[in-house]
Amino acid sequence: MFAAGLSARLGFLLLDYAPVSDPAHNYNTALLLFREGTLLSDAQRALYVAVFPHLLGYDGLLAVSFALFGENLAAVVIPNILFDIASVIALYCLARALSENKLAPPVAAALWWLSPLNIAFCALSLPVVAVNALILAALAALRRVFASAERVGPPLLYSLLAGLALSALHIMRPFGVLLLLCAAAYHTLCLLARPRSGGLWLPLCKRLLSLAVTAAVFFALNAL
Repeated sequence: MFAAGLSARLGFLLLDYAPVSDPAHNYNTALLLFREGTLLSDAQRALYVAVFPHLLGYDGLLAVSFALFGENLAAVVIPNILFDIASVIALYCLARALSENKLAPPVAAALWWLSPLNIAFCALSLPVVAVNALILAALAALRRVFASAERVGPPLLYSLLAGLALSALHIMRPFGVLLLLCAAAYHTLCLLARPRSGGLWLPLCKRLLSLAVTAAVFFALNAL
């Protein structure tokens, strides 16, 4: 199954097609960043912000990919394939943490990897594939953060990973902070709904401390 999904994605490297609409805008903006190091004029910068009111995260990443793979569609397809593989791994870990059914993780990963929609998006210069990977990575890390609340000390490593993933997500699309708030509210409400025999306040404080570390990493990186 992995070979089938990978072959379908690599097949885009054999096609000759030109990006249009939003993919063309991202592609051309990334080319400007790659060739000139910045957008050429104030008017072009204003146009970009008017169309996509967020930071130049994906286009900056695509500019780096142009430096690695040249000014061709391989610079679009190869990073998307790597992000999709990361999505499959994160989804597998998330499904294993959420479900007791041993079939759930491989089935979820296979459905994602073989989805025609996900395969098609690998050919487009859009941040969708990268955003999906970062969302799943952030959710998987946050799940480990809150699942580890009963251990001695906060799960610092997963808090840092969640903060990094959310910060990168916010650069690509500015809703990383919303995901952070939703995850905090969801897991806190779940804890309040099912208090443990050992007491409520200690695990709640550990979760809030872990979340504070995640938030600190997120806001510090976005302030750079």
